[in-house]
This record gives sequence, C-alpha cells and structure tokens, in this order.
Amino acid sequence: MYCVEAQFQIGMRYMLGIVEPREYEEAFDWLQIAAKNKHPYAQFRLGMAYLLGCGVTKDLFEAAIWFSAAVAQNVDAAIPALEIVRQERKRRNVLRRSIEE
Repeated sequence: MYCVEAQFQIGMRYMLGIVEPREYEEAFDWLQIAAKNKHPYAQFRLGMAYLLGCGVTKDLFEAAIWFSAAVAQNVDAAIPALEIVRQERKRRNVLRRSIEE
C-alpha cells in the first residue's frame, strides 16, 4: 500500500505544483499508475482529470469509469462528480440529436 500511496502523492505534488511548476501530464501519469493499483483517491483524481481535460484529452466516458471505481471504494466526492458526468453526457446527446434533425 505504501508504494501506491507514494504514487498518488507524487501525482498530487505535480498536480498542485508543490515540487515543480504544475505539470498536469506528469501528474496524470502518476495518478493513472496509482488508480490502476486501486488507490481510491487516485481514481477520483483521474476522473477529474478526464472530466476537466487536465493532462489528458477531456473524455467523459473515461471520467465515468474512474468516478465509478472511486464510488465503489466509498469516495463520497465521486458521487456528485459521477452525476455531473452523466448530466453532461445526456446534454451532449440532446445537442447531437438536435443538430442531426
């Protein structure tokens, strides 16, 4: 667990600019490693990265996957974040349909 926690902490330091200037791509890489190793808050932060497009291309589908993983590990903040993703995906589908008509 300590190794996974270290991966998460390194990612957060890059994200917040504690050690270096903010490096979102580097932060994303470290958070992704920790998230794949089932760190719940790394999963939440990875979802946020995909939702906002920080260090990675914005991707609502990936955001939903990582928020869902965080919810499964009892990260309460992931619940409203997942709902935001669902609403945004729904809004985009409505816009897409109206454009196609």
